Amino acid sequence: MSESTNQFPILNYSDYKNCPKYVRWDKLDNEWAIRVHDQTLNRLSDRGGLDPLEIVFNIEKLEWGAPVNMEHALNVVREISAP
Repeated sequence: MSESTNQFPILNYSDYKNCPKYVRWDKLDNEWAIRVHDQTLNRLSDRGGLDPLEIVFNIEKLEWGAPVNMEHALNVVREISAP
């Protein structure tokens, strides 16, 4: 999707129970995406998005290896889901 629609795709969303297809783009941090992935949110979106854990890492500004479980990640993406 795109920033203009405020829909950022969740990678492989159908693999997770009750996972939305999109989160609100305005909740994500482009600078953090560049820092962690060396790619902009636009580029990541073009490539399919981020998985729920990666979205939490972005929103909470966590470094790789920080302890985050999938249940927490899914709760977060459900809270910021986009239509």
